[in-house]
Amino acid sequence: MDSYTICNELGRLEDVIGHFLEDDGITEMLISLEFVFEHGRVFQEAIPEFDEISIKALPPDEDCVPVHLGNLEPWSLVLGRGALWVWDLRNHQGYADGLQYSFANTVSDGEIIVQLMVIGSQISVYSVAESHNKWLQPTP
Repeated sequence: MDSYTICNELGRLEDVIGHFLEDDGITEMLISLEFVFEHGRVFQEAIPEFDEISIKALPPDEDCVPVHLGNLEPWSLVLGRGALWVWDLRNHQGYADGLQYSFANTVSDGEIIVQLMVIGSQISVYSVAESHNKWLQPTP
């Protein structure tokens, strides 16, 4: 699965399901996020050996506990929107450890940006906000 397909062929996001590893009955590590779109599913999976993230068309190999996350932020804010942009993020060592999604139905809609980062072999989710600070003018 590639970002072009996600943005141009899958339609609007309908649900988000987290796949968690369970330890002693406690759901603790988010290792995969499943995006359920109108026309397909996409899995963002942590690759623990390298702390990288990969977009896949199949669920994770490990036995995981699925948890619906669509009612929680930031997912509740993006349901019903399509993926307008998808960025692959790399750290300073060259590892592909993040993805950034811009969710909107049109460019004029106003986008909601969600960032997925693999940290400590699990996926962390961040909401990205635009800074509205005005740049300081240099004093003469």
